[in-house]
Amino acid sequence: MVRRGPALVQRQTQKLAPAQQQALALLQLPGAALAALVEAALAENPLLTRREDADGAPPVRRRGTAIGRGGLPFLALPATALAGDDAAARIADPGATSLQAHLVGQLRLEIADPADRTIALHLIDMVADTGYLEGDPGELPTLLGVEPARVRQVLDRVREFEPAGVFARDLADCLALQLEPAERSDKAIRTLLGNLKLLAANERAHLATLCGVDGAQLDRMIRRIRGLDPKPGLRFRSEVAVWTVPDVLIERDGSSDTGYRVRLNSGSLPGCDLDAAAYRRLAASLRDRREKSNLRAQYDGARSLLGALEWRGSLLLAIAETIVRHQRAFLDSGLTALRPLTRRRIAGELELDESTISRAVAGKSAETPRGLFGFEFFFLRALPGDRSQAIAPARVRARLAALLADESQPLDDAALAGLLAAEGMPVARRTVAKYRATLRIPPVHNRRRKAGLRRGSGNPDSR
Repeated sequence: MVRRGPALVQRQTQKLAPAQQQALALLQLPGAALAALVEAALAENPLLTRREDADGAPPVRRRGTAIGRGGLPFLALPATALAGDDAAARIADPGATSLQAHLVGQLRLEIADPADRTIALHLIDMVADTGYLEGDPGELPTLLGVEPARVRQVLDRVREFEPAGVFARDLADCLALQLEPAERSDKAIRTLLGNLKLLAANERAHLATLCGVDGAQLDRMIRRIRGLDPKPGLRFRSEVAVWTVPDVLIERDGSSDTGYRVRLNSGSLPGCDLDAAAYRRLAASLRDRREKSNLRAQYDGARSLLGALEWRGSLLLAIAETIVRHQRAFLDSGLTALRPLTRRRIAGELELDESTISRAVAGKSAETPRGLFGFEFFFLRALPGDRSQAIAPARVRARLAALLADESQPLDDAALAGLLAAEGMPVARRTVAKYRATLRIPPVHNRRRKAGLRRGSGNPDSR
């Protein structure tokens, strides 16, 4: 065996400077983790000074819940239509105990359609700590640009989530949701739930008459009702409340070319500056070479951090402005107007590497006139076909759901594909079938049979 000595090998490698490595590392950090890092730098480096907000615009913050991940605050986006395939994974920690995190975790498993996830996330944001629905779902069709029937459909689905009783409108509704379906349909139980004030006043005789039961039956019903949880959400109550802070604000502005103005949220990070005068003063007073070297290292570190923060902010703004140009129709009209958009296209327009765009958008969010959205929500691949008629799948799913919700005569998948094509959304019949399945809508023969039974005409397929 011949042993070889050291050989000189020439390789072409690309090595980033330390400042570039730091900039890329900070770029991919979510706002909360970066804010903690900046706070630590302010505490440790005497050459960094805290800057007060000077743009005159108040920071935007949203009430949220701490979900804690690896000791760093990882924020749930309460109100958010983070509807990408992995959006819920970023905000639902398996070890979390907050009610919202628990509901979002179920959302990942139960609702696959991005537009339906968007609606569900807004509904989750309306749930109070008790589990009751405090907001008005009637506002969502206008806010998101979807049909009211679709919001009702998603609300019916999330009302099946655990713990039983969540998304209830009042106490009677909450208790009814905790009953078995057969119990819920029992007239006596429904009457009892509709007269809880009489139960509170111990008007047993009156209640027995109203419910049409005897005293023993009434006692059993009351024991059943009192065994339910009047505030099911409190078992998940978290003592730690934080604020979710969007990185970017997108606001309506008629004077802008796009109709919207984009700016960094002044509340997303603590502002800081380099105190050059303090550096010069300290450098002049020091005599020890090691102390001077340490001071210089602090000065270089502060400059590097500020440069990385400035680059990060300018890149987020550039990405957000590009997104606004491409997705202005969504901001104007809602989910059905979403257009296909990829990170590669953004990277090409900004003359950056696609991996840089991926780092920049990961875990970042933007407050828009339609709510709080993760950046990744805006990236959608087009359906296969003619690139000149590229269509976002979420738009097709939203329109398909509206057609199915409003159909007076059940249509098969081919007919639905024809209606979509007539509206400028040409998709294959099998694509319609796949999207219909994700919406949990049965095939046409089942829908026709159900419609025939509702009309009292028996099985329409037997004619």
